[in-house]
Amino acid sequence: MPARIWGGRAQCRLAAALMQRSALSPQATGIAIFVLAIFTMSIMDVIAKAASQRVDVVQVLWARYAGQTLIVFLIVLPRLRSALRTAYPLLQLARSLLLLTATTCFFFAISRLPKDLLRPISRLLRGEDVCGANLYPLASAPLDVIK
Repeated sequence: MPARIWGGRAQCRLAAALMQRSALSPQATGIAIFVLAIFTMSIMDVIAKAASQRVDVVQVLWARYAGQTLIVFLIVLPRLRSALRTAYPLLQLARSLLLLTATTCFFFAISRLPKDLLRPISRLLRGEDVCGANLYPLASAPLDVIK
């Protein structure tokens, strides 16, 4: 069945909608995708915090990566052979391991921190005004490099 759904140039509606040319400028499209990514990550954080209160963090990690693997596989299925080719397999493996390590550390941390401590940490990481100090220039420093 997946061959019939994903065969040829057919794409799922969400992927097709994201890939279509937009009436927005490239910068506006980039900003919209960036905001969507931050919103999605925030939702994932809330779900991870709630789930880690009910089940083991390892199960939450498993569910996160199993879901991601399934979604990415379905999106990449039409061009699977070209997507699996890489000139730097060790670099891709290192990147994957670093991402897994970062997510594991993050999920274990939020499972152990109380909710009232998570809000100031989140505000600090976003560069908001915490304790009277505006840290926005510090938080946006890496973005200043991309011009």
